[in-house]
Amino acid sequence: MKHDLIGRHYERMIQEHYLIPVSCDGTGIHYRVSRKYGEGTARRLMLGEGLDINYWHGFSASCLELNNVCLQPDMLEISCCLEGSMQVGLYEPNEQYELAAGQMMFYYHKNFLPSYRLSAWEYTGFSVHVHHDYLAGWLAPGCVGQLDDEWRCNIGLLMRQQRLLVRNAPLALLRLAGEIQSGPPVSHVAAFLAFQAKVMDFVSGSLQAREEKVDDGALPPRDLDLVNRARQYLQEHLYQPPSIAELARILHTNSGTLKRNFKRAYQTTIYGYVKQQRLEKSLNLLKHTDLSIADIASEVGYANPSKYATAFKLHTGMTPSEYKKNRG
Repeated sequence: MKHDLIGRHYERMIQEHYLIPVSCDGTGIHYRVSRKYGEGTARRLMLGEGLDINYWHGFSASCLELNNVCLQPDMLEISCCLEGSMQVGLYEPNEQYELAAGQMMFYYHKNFLPSYRLSAWEYTGFSVHVHHDYLAGWLAPGCVGQLDDEWRCNIGLLMRQQRLLVRNAPLALLRLAGEIQSGPPVSHVAAFLAFQAKVMDFVSGSLQAREEKVDDGALPPRDLDLVNRARQYLQEHLYQPPSIAELARILHTNSGTLKRNFKRAYQTTIYGYVKQQRLEKSLNLLKHTDLSIADIASEVGYANPSKYATAFKLHTGMTPSEYKKNRG
C-alpha cells in the first residue's frame, strides 16, 4: 500500500521483539506486548489507504527506545487516552510529554521525530492516523487545492510549531472515543462504513476542539462564569483588548485569579487567546472579503501589517498573501 507507513512501524516493533503477532480477523491484526518489555495487547485496523486506527489495552512498559522509519509523511496522528497514562520523551530537544486519561495527543509526522522514549502505565486508548491523500481521494479534482490550504492552516493553527501537543478532550469527543474504542461491528458492510464515518467525525472534532472550552468541569461555577465573561469581553474587544489588570477590574476580580482560571479553562493565556481569535477572524476575512492585507491587519487589531504577516505565517505555515491567492 502506498501509505502503509504505520505497517512499517509495526514491522519494526515486531523485529525488535516489542510486539508479537497473535491473530487477524475482521476487527484487525491482533498483537500482544512481549513480556520482556511489558504487558498488554495491541490491535491495528486499516480503514482505508491512508486511514488507520491502532488500539492499546492495558499497555504497560518502561522506557522503550523507538526509532521512526517513516520519512516525513503528510500524516496527522491523534491519540486518545481513556485509562492509565503514557509518557513520550524526546531527545532533541529534551522534553517530556504525558498523555493521561481524558486527554488527546497530536503529532504531525512532518515534524519528524527520529527517535523517542516511550513509557506506559496500564494505558488503554487508540491512535488515529489520517493521511492528506486519503482526504484528497474523497474530493473532486478542482477542490484538492482548497483542501491543501485548509489542511495546512488547520494543522498550523493546532500545532503552533510544537513537535507534540497534548490537550484535554471535550466531553463530546470522549463519548465518541469510548464508542470507537469498542471497535467496529463486523456483521455487515454498512456497519463498517458507519464506523469509518465515526472515526472521521473524531478527527474533525479533534481539529476543531482548539476553539472549545476544555476543562469546564474542573472549575467551580463562580470561576467558570468569570472566565466565560472574560472570554466574551475579549471577543467583543479584539481590535483593542484591555490589559489583564484592566480586564480584572472590569470583572471585579484580581489579575492572578483571572489568569489562573482562564488558563485552566482554555489551556492558553489571555494574550494567547486574543492572538488566536484575531488570526481566526483574519482567516475568515481573507476567505470571504476583498479587503487588502493591510486593511485586514488593521481590522483584527494589528497596527503593523508586517507583524500580522509574521504571526499569520507562524501559525498557519503560509503568508496572508499566499492564503488569499489560493482562495481564488
